[in-house]
Amino acid sequence: MSRQNPKRDKQIETATKAATEGGQAFLDPAILFGRASTDDLEHYTPQMLADLAVHAARCLKNWNRVRPSVTLQPVKDVEPEGVSVQVLTVIDRNMPFLFDSVMGEVTVTHRDLHLAVHPILLLEPGKDAVLRSGDHPGDPAHHVSLIQIHLPPLSRTEAEGLTARIHAVLDQVHLAITGWRPVLDLLLGASAPP
Repeated sequence: MSRQNPKRDKQIETATKAATEGGQAFLDPAILFGRASTDDLEHYTPQMLADLAVHAARCLKNWNRVRPSVTLQPVKDVEPEGVSVQVLTVIDRNMPFLFDSVMGEVTVTHRDLHLAVHPILLLEPGKDAVLRSGDHPGDPAHHVSLIQIHLPPLSRTEAEGLTARIHAVLDQVHLAITGWRPVLDLLLGASAPP
């Protein structure tokens, strides 16, 4: 953690202690929340951040590392400003356009977000997740996007609709990333002189 924001750093340190004392697997709160807005985090207690770190670890553990994972569920006792939230968690291989595409889809229908974080992890087999950085660049095949967006409570219909739309957006991002070369070849062929 940097000392650029001592208040946030202290809150994250306390959350790490609470997560450790909880005895469950957790993603280091410094990784998950180290770059979050202090204004957003001030509405969360360290225990809430610890609970969210446990939730993130559980989602990472359940991810099959092949297909994107999209979950939308409440996390018990996470109530910033006394309001319960549902946590949208998206886990996928890191790639361009991922976060912006997910946020774009979410904000089409849901503008009252409490928090959005997007650490890019280095998740190597048999090792704990670390924040991908210049110090820990790692193999790009092990770069993983973890997106956590905190929304007000949604009805079952709204939640199912949002989850389906996020899956569709992720399919489009995957197609754009993997299918651009054939499209470029087609365009170059069409623009070549006869």
